[in-house]
Formats: sequence, structure tokens, C-alpha cells
Amino acid sequence: LQTRRRLAVSSAAANPRFQVPNLQASSPGLIAFAVSVGLATLLTVWPAVSQCSTGANHSMLKGHRFRSSWARAAYHKMQFDTEHLSENSRHLEWYRLEQPQLLPKELADAFVQLEQDAETEAFLANSYAKSERLLTQLYHRVAKPLLCMFMSVTSANGFLRRGSMFVLSGEQFRRLIVGSDSGDHQQQQEPLFDSLLDLGAGDGNVTSHYAGYFRRVFATEMATVMTWRLAERGYTVVDPITWLPTQPATDAEPELDAHYDLIGCFNLLDRCEAPLDLLAQAKRRLRPGSGRLLLAIVVPVRQFCEFAPGNRPAQVLAVSGPTFEEQLASLVSNVLRPQGWAVERWAKAPYLCEGDLYQSFYHLTDAVLLLRPAD
Repeated sequence: LQTRRRLAVSSAAANPRFQVPNLQASSPGLIAFAVSVGLATLLTVWPAVSQCSTGANHSMLKGHRFRSSWARAAYHKMQFDTEHLSENSRHLEWYRLEQPQLLPKELADAFVQLEQDAETEAFLANSYAKSERLLTQLYHRVAKPLLCMFMSVTSANGFLRRGSMFVLSGEQFRRLIVGSDSGDHQQQQEPLFDSLLDLGAGDGNVTSHYAGYFRRVFATEMATVMTWRLAERGYTVVDPITWLPTQPATDAEPELDAHYDLIGCFNLLDRCEAPLDLLAQAKRRLRPGSGRLLLAIVVPVRQFCEFAPGNRPAQVLAVSGPTFEEQLASLVSNVLRPQGWAVERWAKAPYLCEGDLYQSFYHLTDAVLLLRPAD
């Protein structure tokens, strides 16, 4: 799970990662080699995998001791899919609070109850389908270690177009930002806001679900390959240190006034080297009076910085508590409030990632908070 959370890693205070070498000349040979090895692996393991994947009733296999690790992995994946497709298809536990009585009254009153919607189900269905593409998954399994010889894990995932993330659907985003009484966004003729800045946007999949609410979408990303993916979506990639465009303004893209209507910080605060500096810079870059920060953070909070020495951040988030509710209350009282932020609304949501041969998708628990400057 920790490896998959690195996909969204980007640090406003970190020095830029080394430039990715030009792979255009070597990519065809690399891909051909990976495919050939993948095909050889497929011919070797297919009988073991099919032992599980073609069974009409996997309950017949309970208690069976598989000689092949591939067959065992396929069986466990089938169990996982069965659980999430039938017994627990609505995933109520992803969104509801288990112990709301542990929250301070102001946080309990600001909670917005979300639920799994069609957009979330579409992401899950796509994840199930991708994980069943055996040739593709074997290719990824062979190619990723080879690519990591030349680039970071984040860049390798971006190069292979694997491991996309999902946090909020467009409708869930609207409920948090505008409120539940705002009407159907599909009937809006114009975007609701002017500018969005998404920090550490990865391949842009998380951003894409609510980008339609903004006339202009900007993003930061430390991994060079990910900046290619963001540009493919039509997002303007800005400097990861200053958060300002590096290209001169044009008629199609007028000059930015250095302030954004919304800054998205999805699963980045616990991944960057200087999270307190990031919160301070976000306040300076928001449009005065109306600007908001949308912060998503995995709970329980465990800091890890891909680009820092020893992967240790320079600034520590003083968050404690054994439960989701206690950790959230600690985050607000010990980190956000002292940094001058007030909570308007918040929700609990899953942080989803596309899966692999062993599991159709992976998930962590996010607290998603809409924040405004308190001063």
C-alpha cells in the first residue's frame, strides 16, 4: 500500500528529481524484451492460474493446498473480488464513521455523509477489468523493475500508465465544495470556478473527476513522466516550488494573478518534506476572501518522504490517537488550527488505486477536509 501511495508524491519544498533520460530510442527494445519474458512466464504459469480462475465455484477450493504460488495468488484474488462484488458491494464502511462520539461538536456538525456512487463504481469496474488482463499484468510485472533502473517508481508507473488513483467523484466533490443544496452540476452551462491548482497531481486521474468545475486547471508534479500525462489531459503544469506557470501567457491562456480559487492537496501532506511550509504557502496562493484548500490525508497518519534523506520529513505532523476520529481531531487541533486553517466541511472517503495480478484494487482511508484561512 505504501508503494502505491507514492504515486501522488510531490513536495513543494523538495529539490527537483533528476531528469528522466530520453527513452524514445530504447523503449521499443525494452518493451519487446519485457513482452517476450512475459509470454514465457505466461506459458509456464497458465495451467496453475487457470486451476483457480476457471473454477465455477471457488468454494470448492476452500482448504485446498496449492502447490503453485501463482495459483494461490489467483485464488486469493478471486476471494477478494467475490467479497467486494457481492457481499460488500456498497462499501458502507468506507464512508461512515465508526465512533462519531469521539469527535468535537464542531467537527461532528461539519461532517458530510458520502456514499458510493456511479462514478466510484465505474472506477472499481475498470480496476477489475484491468486486473484480469493477464498479459498486461505480466508485462507490467516484468517491465516495471527494468524501468526502475532508469527512473523513480512514480515515473515508471506513469510510463506504463498503471496504478491510477481515485478519491472523490464529481458529485462527491460538489457536495463538499458547494453544499448539498447546489443542484445538479450536469445542468450548469459554465464551470463554477475560475482556477484550480492540484498539488502533486500524479497522472491527473484524481483531478479529472472534478476538473470540469473549473475554467483553468493547473497542477504540480515532481516526476517528469507524470508531467507528460498531465499535459495530455490539457492541464497546465506549473513550477513545483513557486506554484506559478513557467510559460508566458497567451490569448488562449491569460496570465494568472498568482491566486487560485481552489488548491487541491490530495494525499500529499504526509508525503512531502515540509508539510507545515506547504500549508503556509497554500494560504498565500489562495484568492483572498473566497479561496479554499481541499486537503485529503490518509488516516492513520504516517509520514514518508520519497525525496528526503532516509525518507524522513523535515517537519513532523503532531497527530496521535488510536481511532480515525481521534486522529482527525488531533490533526485539526494540533496542525491545522495552529497553522491558521478552519474546517468548513469534511468527509470520510476511500483512497483507491488500480490493482495488479494479486488484487483488483487497493484502498486506504482518507479524511477529506474543505479548509478556509481562519485569519
